[in-house]
Amino acid sequence: MRLQEQDNWVSTWGDSSITKLKQVLRKNLVENEHLDSTDTDHLNSVPISPLLKNAIRASGKELALPTFNCLD
Repeated sequence: MRLQEQDNWVSTWGDSSITKLKQVLRKNLVENEHLDSTDTDHLNSVPISPLLKNAIRASGKELALPTFNCLD
């Protein structure tokens, strides 16, 4: 389901606004190396430091670790 169908405020946005937002988000993802290029549809893994990984575990939020490819 498209976001425009889920949110009344977003439903007021025009197609050009949605297109521009997608362009800006893709460019940002490429600049931060989460995407290899604006043409790809596969997100790269997000590495985290061992310190952050341990802090997540210590806080009891282990369910978040697979998001960062921490499967051990």
